[in-house]
Amino acid sequence: KNMKKIQIFFFLVLLTGFFISIYIYKSSESNMESSLFSVNEKLLTLQQKLDELNDEGDLKLQKVALLNKEILENNGKLDDSFLNGLSSKLIELTNAKKKNSKYLTDPEGRTVDFVISVRFIHCSVKLSVVKINEIFSPKRIIFLSYDKDHCTILRGFATNVHCIWEKDILPKFTPQRFAEMVDAHVKETGDDTLLKPHPRYPSHIGSFKDRAGWFFLQMINLGAARYMKDLSENYVVWDSDIVPLSKKMKFFTNDGKIIRYTQRQHGDVVAIGYHKSYKGLTGRTMIHPGNKPTPGFAGTESWVSHQMVFTKSIVDEYLTEIENYRKVERDMWPEEIVKVAMTIKGHEEFGYADYDHYGSFSWEEHPEKFHVMMGSWAKFTRPTRPDNYKDGTCCIPRSVLEAETRRGSHYIVNEIHKGDVPICRSMNFYGLYHRDLPVSWLDDEDIMETLTTN
Repeated sequence: KNMKKIQIFFFLVLLTGFFISIYIYKSSESNMESSLFSVNEKLLTLQQKLDELNDEGDLKLQKVALLNKEILENNGKLDDSFLNGLSSKLIELTNAKKKNSKYLTDPEGRTVDFVISVRFIHCSVKLSVVKINEIFSPKRIIFLSYDKDHCTILRGFATNVHCIWEKDILPKFTPQRFAEMVDAHVKETGDDTLLKPHPRYPSHIGSFKDRAGWFFLQMINLGAARYMKDLSENYVVWDSDIVPLSKKMKFFTNDGKIIRYTQRQHGDVVAIGYHKSYKGLTGRTMIHPGNKPTPGFAGTESWVSHQMVFTKSIVDEYLTEIENYRKVERDMWPEEIVKVAMTIKGHEEFGYADYDHYGSFSWEEHPEKFHVMMGSWAKFTRPTRPDNYKDGTCCIPRSVLEAETRRGSHYIVNEIHKGDVPICRSMNFYGLYHRDLPVSWLDDEDIMETLTTN
């Protein structure tokens, strides 16, 4: 009997131990799952931090290597103090990369590309490449060329020059499609004004249809953001007929904002057509620098300043806005621009401006990202040496370059890109200098009088 009692006792002990073991195992498994969940959650947080930094190339690889190294050295313990310390090291790596980079970088240390749409290869184009490299040092200057054969010539300008045929940019639109849309509109409406020379610039701008190349140029400036996957997040759109002159010109502030340059409208040149098309494409009222809805007097600031930093993510927001407002499928935004522009007639018939439209949209949606340089000043110079103005040459005389450099102009403009033929003989040069006045300057009569007089 005693033996049986002992056996029962041991059996109960074993049974109790078995259940206790199961309980301990389940508890430890639960704790392990909780621990693993916590680790995974923190690793996800780290990954999100890396994604937010939006790095590219070797900098991203360096940060991933740093991440792995730090976790190993800390035996996988990912407490808050470790995460905060690691985050600081990642930022330090960004700053060090930016400081040590020989190329133009944005506030996050990423390289910044220049994008130049070009229809003709003239003297100012090559000079522009030389001066861009000398003053800004971008890693890449990317030409979007009208003529595929021109790419060989353009690549020869500098080792950092890349070239893409413009017809490879937009997936659903070509200059030929532009011409077809104009012809169809004229046939349907009987209105042939789109086929007649521009009333204000009959000698060199031509008709609306003649400006297909100019419209297409603006569309590929925007389309590059959506369709060129390896393009830098922030890229400088630079007109092919302007030449930089001063290292004082910057694209980013020390506190991480994008510098947005403006230009005053001169005389009676007020681009009402830009405002009308912006309304027709987005339903919005265009906001000019100084938060003025519509330019009402000579001297009004505009976003059209011949160059601008575009941000890929914001450009995509703008294009999506057009597609949603116009109720069309993705990537059909170019046709909507042409449809709206064709309906605009009157004092100013250019109909669309990528700088003004993107400038207004980005300023309204993301004002915290920009520092606006208000109060531009321009000096016009009529060429005195006809030899510099032969068709296809369009060279800027050395005397003009030297004079504008002494004057302190940020760049010189040789505006020849709006027509579909070179117009070198008919244009003036002008140098542009950008002040940094407060937004309220538009309401200051003394400043206005001074700027208008000068």
